Amino acid sequence: MADETVLTEEEEQFGAWVDELEADVMEAEAEADHEDEREEEQKVARKTEQFVTKEEFQIEKMEASFEKNASDEAKELFSIYRMGDESPAQLKRIMQLAVTKADETAKRKGVPEEEVERVASEKAAKMAQDEYGVGPISGGSSGKQTPEEVFDALRAQAKAGDTHAAFVLFNGLPATGGPSSPE
Repeated sequence: MADETVLTEEEEQFGAWVDELEADVMEAEAEADHEDEREEEQKVARKTEQFVTKEEFQIEKMEASFEKNASDEAKELFSIYRMGDESPAQLKRIMQLAVTKADETAKRKGVPEEEVERVASEKAAKMAQDEYGVGPISGGSSGKQTPEEVFDALRAQAKAGDTHAAFVLFNGLPATGGPSSPE
């Protein structure tokens, strides 16, 4: 019986020691996880700080260049358009808009309206070409087409095998499937 008591006491001491060890291991793991989280938070904070600093630097550089090169009217328009919390890309577009509007206004003084419209359309075509790689679709020199001319052109294209023109014609049919006008 004494052996059983001794074993039981040893087992109890061993069990208590194992429990302490498990508690220490769990505490160390929790502390390591917490330390990893703190390190990750610090990394994110550093990256965010660098991004903000880099973005702020870029904005300051752009503003200085704009103030140096832009006309007074463009600077005034820029101050009107600007909200104060733009990204560098947004800021660049606002600066371009201010310069373009100031140039258009300056050119209008003493210039016929047709000339202003022609220059504006040329600028728009160039901007479309630069931004999207395509220019405006030419409407031809004859002006606006009548609906009959459009229909005739689409019908000729569909007969030539243009499936897009055929779908345009099909989509133009009335929903009832009948003729669109009584004959």
